[in-house]
Amino acid sequence: RAYADAGNINPRNDVDSFISCQEDFWEGIGIADEFAPDQIGGAMRPTMTVTGDSLQGLAHALMHINSGIADIVSVEAHSKVSDILTFSDIVKLSMDPIYVRSINPQNMHFIAGLDAVKFMERKGVSREDLAIVVEKNKKNGLSSPRSSYASNIKASDVLMKDFVVYPLTELDIAPFVDGAITVVVADEETAKKVKKDDYLLISGIGYATDSNNLETAELGKAEYMRIASEMAYKMAKVNSPRKHFDAVFVDDRYSYKELEHLEGLRISEEPV
Repeated sequence: RAYADAGNINPRNDVDSFISCQEDFWEGIGIADEFAPDQIGGAMRPTMTVTGDSLQGLAHALMHINSGIADIVSVEAHSKVSDILTFSDIVKLSMDPIYVRSINPQNMHFIAGLDAVKFMERKGVSREDLAIVVEKNKKNGLSSPRSSYASNIKASDVLMKDFVVYPLTELDIAPFVDGAITVVVADEETAKKVKKDDYLLISGIGYATDSNNLETAELGKAEYMRIASEMAYKMAKVNSPRKHFDAVFVDDRYSYKELEHLEGLRISEEPV
């Protein structure tokens, strides 16, 4: 679908490099990247794997293009998390071995719970506010046939659920889903030849990470989001993000994260 939408390009002839975003962590099998090239047309071609999501892969695609090593790049990301039987144990294995894993946490969401409480205390956010986020997103999902967990629920339904870890219920936590996405990226000159004027122009992209070590992490703030967005805003020449955008798409893995990320993006207000 992606290759057809990009102007019926042939991955075997037209794509200069392939980026596959995956990790054994999400696959439930070892050396998962060995399975990627064939499906995206990259067998025996320049293929690199990124242990992250499609947005991180997109950043790598821009590096390939801006460095001049590729004119067209295919970025693929997928998850087959339904194959994993002991996901919580895998999450524990990814935690800091000294400060976190050693206490043998019984709930893999406990760090999110701590982060949520800190954010709610700092910003005066209530559980009702989180429930409204869930209601909005579940209902919005009804407009998409590809939304796996959309439902017509109310905030009161969220508040009636038992806690998975305070202050988060099952409905405050996004469930996993199998899926795949492919994005075709090209330099602007190539895009004009292939798609005329039917393409999106990327004018800025930023990325940053934060510590997952409870000894050093600053809970209750999405500092990584602030840093990444400032990088992107500078490149895209965006001075007033609250006034600039018609729509904002943010990560809502947990209900409180949507609000935390909107602050980090300087959409809701200036971070404090």
